[in-house]
Amino acid sequence: MESIDKRCGGGHTGNNEWRVQNYKPLGFFVFQPIFVFERSGEYQISLDQLLATFPEDRIFSNGDGAFQEYNRATHQWMPIAYCDIVPC
Repeated sequence: MESIDKRCGGGHTGNNEWRVQNYKPLGFFVFQPIFVFERSGEYQISLDQLLATFPEDRIFSNGDGAFQEYNRATHQWMPIAYCDIVPC
């Protein structure tokens, strides 16, 4: 198996920091309530605000002991297997 340093394309920089290159964003993982962090501080936003800001991105969360993905068509959180998020 390829080392984590090679898979991340950059490697470990020390402490709890990693340099990652050539990545493909899979979506957003959020805990609810959803908070946004900026230099001026943090503030809470609604799921509707997140969806409007990122209309093409997948949204993931956790619930009932499993990963969930927000289904924009049905407006519901649906259980999803880890391997359906990240190719295993």
